[in-house]
Amino acid sequence: MNDEKIPEGDLKEEFQNLSQNLKTVINTAWESEERKKVQADIHDGLDELYNAINQMIDEFKVSETGKKVVKEVDDFSERLRSGEIRDQAVEGILSALKKMNAELEKAASKFTSSED
Repeated sequence: MNDEKIPEGDLKEEFQNLSQNLKTVINTAWESEERKKVQADIHDGLDELYNAINQMIDEFKVSETGKKVVKEVDDFSERLRSGEIRDQAVEGILSALKKMNAELEKAASKFTSSED
């Protein structure tokens, strides 16, 4: 084994140099023209995507299918505001609960009649 000790000052200095070099590399990469070009390409691509989606939405709105969907959404919204949807949901839940309770009562009566 090597009995030579590495002076602490050298180790500390090398970590400081490493830190400074990392900062320099990161800053240089961030400021590079290549990074700026990639950022601009991404920005332009997202703008094109946004415009294409908006155009599709506008075309859909004026299509027969789009008009039908808008009308159905409006109808559903009105039924929701009027309470019709809530009433239907409550009615469905009550019906299901009544059926479950009836079946449980039948099961309970079978157990109690077999115990006699």
